[in-house]
Amino acid sequence: MRRLRFQCRVGILRFVLTPDQTLTVWNKMHEARVRSYYFADLTSRYAKRKRRITGLSFVLSSGAVATVVGELEPWIPTAMGLVVAFMTGYAVAVNLDQRVSLLAKLHMSWEHLSNEYERLRQHPNEPAAERTLEQLLRRAGELSGEASTEAPYEQKLVEKWEEFVYTPLKEEANAA
Repeated sequence: MRRLRFQCRVGILRFVLTPDQTLTVWNKMHEARVRSYYFADLTSRYAKRKRRITGLSFVLSSGAVATVVGELEPWIPTAMGLVVAFMTGYAVAVNLDQRVSLLAKLHMSWEHLSNEYERLRQHPNEPAAERTLEQLLRRAGELSGEASTEAPYEQKLVEKWEEFVYTPLKEEANAA
């Protein structure tokens, strides 16, 4: 298939996407959407974990709670202190604040990438469409590299969002 199209009215060469490249855009758009949902879900989970740890640490380390509970059993304040120390140590070791920020950034980056693929899919005949596709693929590779070294991978969660994204597409294809 020819990759160049001459436009007489403008007098410039245009690089348009081939059918294979258009299919690649379609697939990458949905893959990016899956990843966006996945990282949004992870962000939410880690943010909830951080809030629970902070809230529970605050309550358990409260002097009033320790005084009231300490009058019941003398070992309880020590146990509460150990729980707070463990939770704080976990939050520091895992670096929950940074993890939540990273996951939110990955979610937004994949969402933006999905939108860029969608825009390209809707306008495959624009000038430099092929170059735009190359740039999007390069950005996807960079994001994948960052996610593979910095973010957790949970197969079941990925499958959940794959089903969410691809099931309507399969149903639509079966209905046609």
